[in-house]
Amino acid sequence: MRYEIDQSIKIEDTAKTTYVALTNSKDVIVSIHAGEKKKLKKYFRSLGRPLTFKLFSFSALCAKALSLSKTNREDLIVIDIEYPGYNRNIKSYINSVLKFHALDTPDMVFQEISRHSRAHKRVYRAFKTKERCVAVDAKWIIKLTGCLLDA
Repeated sequence: MRYEIDQSIKIEDTAKTTYVALTNSKDVIVSIHAGEKKKLKKYFRSLGRPLTFKLFSFSALCAKALSLSKTNREDLIVIDIEYPGYNRNIKSYINSVLKFHALDTPDMVFQEISRHSRAHKRVYRAFKTKERCVAVDAKWIIKLTGCLLDA
C-alpha cells in the first residue's frame, strides 16, 4: 500500500506548532507544540548537535505517524523532501525509532509531494484549523535519542 507524508511548519520554526500528516485510506496527524520544540532545540544544542534537532524531531514525528497507522514491510512510504541533502539521515532515524519500538520498517522514498496531494491538503487543513491530533512532547523525543547510537 502507498502512503504519503507531508509536514506543515518546519520543526525549526519554534514559534508555531508543527503538523505531520500520513495519508492513505486513513489519515494520521501528529503534532508538536512550539514550546516543546523550544525544549528540544535547547536539549540538542546542549549535546552540540543542533542540526540533529530538526532532522531527528521530524523523523520521530514521521515514525509516530507510521506506528499509529500500523504500516508494514510491504508498504511504500513517500516522504516529501523537507530537508534536501538529508534524506538518508531522516530515513535512518525513522528506521531506528521504528526498530526501537519493535515495528516493521517499510520501504521509504523521498520525492516532492504536490500541493494537490491528499497529504499536503490534510496537513495544511490541520495547521489552519489547529486541529486536535496526536500530540508528541519533548520528553518522548528525548527518550528516543537512545536509538541515535544505532543510527
